Amino acid sequence: MLEVLKQLSIDDVLDLARFINEEDGSYYDTYVVTTSTKKYIVKKSNINELTNYLYLLRNLKPNIPKLYKSTEYNDEIYILFSYFDGHNIRKCNRDDLIKALDALICIQDKYWEKVELNESIYYKYKDTLKSRIERGKYIKDPLFAKYYEEFLNIYQNVNKTLCHDDLLPFNVLVNDTQAYLIDWEYASIMPYPTSLARLLAHFEENEDAFFYMKESDKEFAINYYYDNFIKHKNIPYDKYIETMNYFIFYEYMEWIMLGEKNNDKELPRYKEYYQKALKHIEEKLNK
Repeated sequence: MLEVLKQLSIDDVLDLARFINEEDGSYYDTYVVTTSTKKYIVKKSNINELTNYLYLLRNLKPNIPKLYKSTEYNDEIYILFSYFDGHNIRKCNRDDLIKALDALICIQDKYWEKVELNESIYYKYKDTLKSRIERGKYIKDPLFAKYYEEFLNIYQNVNKTLCHDDLLPFNVLVNDTQAYLIDWEYASIMPYPTSLARLLAHFEENEDAFFYMKESDKEFAINYYYDNFIKHKNIPYDKYIETMNYFIFYEYMEWIMLGEKNNDKELPRYKEYYQKALKHIEEKLNK
């Protein structure tokens, strides 16, 4: 790592701390580098994320890390980012949620319907659609398959903007004044509900859950996003809610698809998300 830092023009290192995965305790190839003057983030990344920064993300400050420099070492790509002193929103409150929503809205408003940018980036809309079609092939339950087919139809006919395709709560950092969205490997010009649906779908109203949020805050987020963004795109509220509910359903299908694909319906998350998807159909989609 010291050789990588040297290539990134960082040579007065006082401390080097590696990030730990909060899910399983493993180490990320991401480091906080402390020098005599400031802190940085160094991340072993890939061509996807670097291309996204070069062609999509450079002008999105202050809501994403600033790219300072990149280098290759032993055929690996390393990126030097600005450091953000904040915490993730795994245990999310209303204030932090508003900062996250404001950041997402600011980013997506700048890229609304700029579909031509797909030609410049690594992870294209057609790739996102293909991956979702492939995922659907593993869904065996006729009820889920029916609604998944409806989701795919909607996916192809929704307004598009810049989306973070893995906006889970640990990819959102907040401090007293703003939010930072990090880990942009999977970014593309995609249907607008993609990021918000992924962010909200996996929270639970259980303080011991890995992702915790009150149900009232989830509902608040859906309406805040509409009132401060989607409403101004002349999309009717009822249509927005219907669309968002299908995208949340898609998020629930991730673990169901994995259980079916691996022929292992005893996976704890398979059972959990099976029930979530059923409840969601009964309450939100089957009207």
